[in-house]
Amino acid sequence: MLHPVAADPQAKTVIIYADADFAGKSRELGPGRYSAQQLGIGDNQLTSIRVAPGMRAILYDAPNFSADKVEITEDTRFVMPPGFNDRTSSIVVEEVRVVQSEVSPAPVVTPVTPVAPGPQVIPTPAPVRGNTVTIYSDFFHRGASIELRPGRYSSGQLGIGNNNLSSLKVPFGMKAVLFDNENFSGPALEVIEDTVGVPMRFNDLTSSLIVERVSPETARQRELNLALYEAATDRYSPQQFQKLLDQGVDVNHGAGWTCVYSRAMYQPEKASAMLKRNVIVGCKPGENGWDLLIWMAHDNAPVSAIEKILQHGGNAKWVGRLGDQRITALLFAAANGNFPSVKALVRAGADVNHVNPPWANSSVPTQTPVLAARANGWTEIVNFLEGRDNADYERSIYWAARSGNLEQIKKLVAAGVDLDKPENELNNAPILLAANNKQWAVVTYLLDQGAEADPVSVFSGVTPLRQAVLHGPTELVGRLLEQGANPIRAQEVGCGQGESIMEWAARRGYADKLALLIQGARKMNLSLDFFKERLYSRAMDGSKNNVYETVKALIDNGLKPDDSIISANEGVTGEGQRRALALMKQHRVAGASSASRAIEPKRRLDDFDSQGRMRDAAMFPQ
Repeated sequence: MLHPVAADPQAKTVIIYADADFAGKSRELGPGRYSAQQLGIGDNQLTSIRVAPGMRAILYDAPNFSADKVEITEDTRFVMPPGFNDRTSSIVVEEVRVVQSEVSPAPVVTPVTPVAPGPQVIPTPAPVRGNTVTIYSDFFHRGASIELRPGRYSSGQLGIGNNNLSSLKVPFGMKAVLFDNENFSGPALEVIEDTVGVPMRFNDLTSSLIVERVSPETARQRELNLALYEAATDRYSPQQFQKLLDQGVDVNHGAGWTCVYSRAMYQPEKASAMLKRNVIVGCKPGENGWDLLIWMAHDNAPVSAIEKILQHGGNAKWVGRLGDQRITALLFAAANGNFPSVKALVRAGADVNHVNPPWANSSVPTQTPVLAARANGWTEIVNFLEGRDNADYERSIYWAARSGNLEQIKKLVAAGVDLDKPENELNNAPILLAANNKQWAVVTYLLDQGAEADPVSVFSGVTPLRQAVLHGPTELVGRLLEQGANPIRAQEVGCGQGESIMEWAARRGYADKLALLIQGARKMNLSLDFFKERLYSRAMDGSKNNVYETVKALIDNGLKPDDSIISANEGVTGEGQRRALALMKQHRVAGASSASRAIEPKRRLDDFDSQGRMRDAAMFPQ
C-alpha cells in the first residue's frame, strides 16, 4: 500500500521504507545511530525515506557507519545515486543545526536563508563559483578524476576513460553537457550542479563532453528558482512567494519546477499564483515522463488541486513513461484512495482500462486502476470503476504470474498459452515477472512446463536466476542452472550494472548459492580465471558476517587463491576476514592471476567464449 502522507512535520524522526515511493516494510527512527540489526526493515533493503523538517539521515553502505555514505534531508522517493538502492547497512539520524536568521524572526534550517521582503531575494550563502568542472569515474566524487576547463572533450581527452563517468562537480556559473556518443552526438544530459551520481541511463556511458560557462541570465534564473523552491514551503508567506514571481522567475525553468508546485499545492494562493503564470501542466515538448497532473495524484493532492490543473489544460489521458512504467494520474488516485480525484479524472476522460507494467519490486500502482484500488482496500473506488473497466488483464498469465495465482496459470497452460511470450517490449516473460515478485512456486511450475529459464529484462537487466540468487530458495538456483540459466551473465543496466550474478552471490555472502553457480559454470565448460580475483574481492568484503564461509566456497569449488590475491588482502582486520585469509594461505597456488580488468557495461559476460575469453571486439559496436 502506498503511503502518500508526509512524515509528521512536528516529529523529530525519519521513516525508512523497503520499497520505492514510501511503500513496503517501514520503520520510524528518532535521533540516534542504528546498525543493520536495528533498522527494522532488514539489511540492504532501504529504497525510500521520509525526513521530517529539521532532520537528516546519513545512510552508510557498511554496518559500522563506514564505507560509502549519502546524506538525505528531505523526502526521497528513490535514494540516489541509483547504486545506493538496497545497500544501506547503518544509519545516523540527527537534527540539523538551526540558526536564527538576521532578516527574518523565523528559524530556518541551514544553509538556506528564508526569503525576505525586498527587491532582490537570492538564496544565501552565495553559491561557490569556479572555472572548472571535475569529473569522476565512481559515484560520490570518487575514483579517477580530472578537472576540465571550458572546452570540448572527446573520449580520449576525458582523462578517466571512455564510458567511465559516474559523478561530477559543477561550480555555480558552469555547466557540463554529457554525450552518449563520440563527436558530441547522441543522447545528451546537461548538468549545472554537483551530482553524486548521474542517472543510470548515462552512468558509464559518456563518450564526449562540453564544458562551458552559463550565461548571466541562466545563472540568475537558477538563483531565483532555488529561492522559489524554498519560498514554496509553508514557512514563507504568499507575499514573499509573489515577490519572487514578480522578479521574473520562470516557473517552468529546470527539472524541479514540478517540485515547486508540489510544495505549494496545499497553499491555494501560491498554487494559483503559479498557474496564473502559465506553468506548464503537461510535459515539456519532446518529453514523455510524468506531467504535473501525475505528480499531484502521486502526492495525493486534494481534488481542488487536481481540478485546477484540469481547468488549466491538464490531460487526464496522459501516460507518463519512466523506465518501464506507463503511469496515469488515475492509477495513483485509485491507489491512494482519493475518490473525489478519481471521479474528477474519469469525468475528464481518464482511461479506466489503462495497464501499467511495473518494474521489478516496484511499489508503483500495479496494472489497472481497479486493481490498484482493490489491492489497497478502496471498495468504493472499486465499485465505481468496475462498471467502466472492460479490460481482462486480471485473467492474463502476466497478472497471474505477478500475483502468484498458480491455479489460473494452470488453466492457461491447459488452454495452450505461450509461456515465453513477453508482456511488452521490455521482455518481461511470465517467469521473469514471477521471479521479480518472489512467486517461487510459479517459477518452479513454469520450469516444469518447459518455460525458458533465462529471459533478461530490457529495463532492469535482471534474470530469474539473479532474483533467485538474491531472494529465492537455494534449490531453485540449482534448478534454473540445470535448465540453462547463465551463471556468469553480467547485469547490463540498473543497479549492479557490470557485475555478474556470481559476483552478487559473493558480495552478499551466499556461500551455498555461490557454490552452485561455480559448479554450473564448470558444467557449461566456462573458464572462471577471469572472475577469480573479482570474486575474492567481493567475498572478502568485511561488511558481512560470513566472509569465511564465502571464501571457503570458492576454494572448495576449485578457485584456489594465488599470491596476488593473498597479497591484496593482507592487513584485513575483521575476525572473519582474518580466518578467511588464513584459509587462503593454506590453499595458496603458485603464480599470479591474470590482471583484473573492468567489465565494460556495454558488453555482456555471457559473450565470453568457452575459455572465458572475450570474443572479437568487432562484435561489440560502441
